[in-house]
Amino acid sequence: MNILLRLKHWQLFLLLIGIPMILEFVFIGIIITSQKPTSLIFIFPFIMIFVMGVFFDWFYELGTNLHKKLPDTVKMSLMRFKIFLLIPIVYILCICIFIFGILFNNIFPTRELPNIGCSFSFFRYIYSPCFVFFIACILSQKH
Repeated sequence: MNILLRLKHWQLFLLLIGIPMILEFVFIGIIITSQKPTSLIFIFPFIMIFVMGVFFDWFYELGTNLHKKLPDTVKMSLMRFKIFLLIPIVYILCICIFIFGILFNNIFPTRELPNIGCSFSFFRYIYSPCFVFFIACILSQKH
């Protein structure tokens, strides 16, 4: 389960930034040279799911393993961290379903993404990194 934590920094960078950037350059080249540029747009959700899967998995492993190292005197809610980490996963999957719905059979005829907690999503983007940062600070003071 700690596979992403054992990676070197450059390997994690390649997974999160390098591979998606190379795929983006390749697909943009294919779209420019092909006769049907809209035919490859269905690949975008797969790239997004891959990158976000690696990112959130790394964040989950980091948060849960650092939480195990906290002293008993510090009480931080691991369940709240897991819930706030699950919310963007569901949100991104909804966006991918929406994109597929537009591309295939026009499931959403209005072509507008429903507002499913945009103001709340900003808060959870702040909470999860802060959780990991606070645990790291507490552990560094312990040593």
